[in-house]
Amino acid sequence: SQINSINDLRKMNIGTMSGSSSEEYLIKHGINPIKTNYSTIEEGLKSVADNEVDAFIYDEAIVKYLITNLNLHKKITIAPYKMNAIYYSFVIPKKSFLKDQLNPILIKKLEAVEWIGILDKYGLNY
Repeated sequence: SQINSINDLRKMNIGTMSGSSSEEYLIKHGINPIKTNYSTIEEGLKSVADNEVDAFIYDEAIVKYLITNLNLHKKITIAPYKMNAIYYSFVIPKKSFLKDQLNPILIKKLEAVEWIGILDKYGLNY
């Protein structure tokens, strides 16, 4: 099945991880996943490969990494529809000296050719 919008998910049997932000997002949008009792994300991906569910909804970066490492790319793929941007943070004390040191280092690393190569290797480049 093609996924072009959140509405398409309402017509599908969806799996996700119990207690995840993905489950929260789906429920918030009126979609009740039929399966959430996976022990691992890998188990959720394999349930799509085995046609137990139509789609498994979870963090894209983790899913891309696992599809590559579990060699599932011949059986499953990631739909082009993007549901929700997720941003990750570094949490440091408010008056930490690290803030002024981390920001320029992170920017430099994120713009480095090596980092772009790593993203490409795992299919994470946007």
